[in-house]
Amino acid sequence: MKIAGSKGKLDKIGTLGVWVAALSCPACFPALISLGSVMGLGFLSVFEGIAITYLLPFFSLVVLITNLYSWFTHKDNLRGVLNTLSPIIILLVLYAFWEYSFSRQVFYGALFLMPLVAIIDVIKPIAKRC
Repeated sequence: MKIAGSKGKLDKIGTLGVWVAALSCPACFPALISLGSVMGLGFLSVFEGIAITYLLPFFSLVVLITNLYSWFTHKDNLRGVLNTLSPIIILLVLYAFWEYSFSRQVFYGALFLMPLVAIIDVIKPIAKRC
């Protein structure tokens, strides 16, 4: 079973899943309301409870596990920290810091860091170190 080749796909699918789950929760994340409606994702607000409870943590875990595997494989510490930082922050916001006033700003920062790091991974992939 070749996991290394599918890492890039799982990471990107997980990042897209996190974004779709976040865009389907307009009550939780009001800054994403206009972006979700422009993209035609307003119909997903019906599934807001499912998206915030199940999909967002699931896709964050997918991204976290694939990035931890990549960090273990490539041994690039800077890229590993950048790749794992945003899913860890998203999970911390969902489960530990949700009731605090700063949680939305931290969540938005992590949400925008995740695709930025994924784009950097596509533009400049990590070379495997022996």
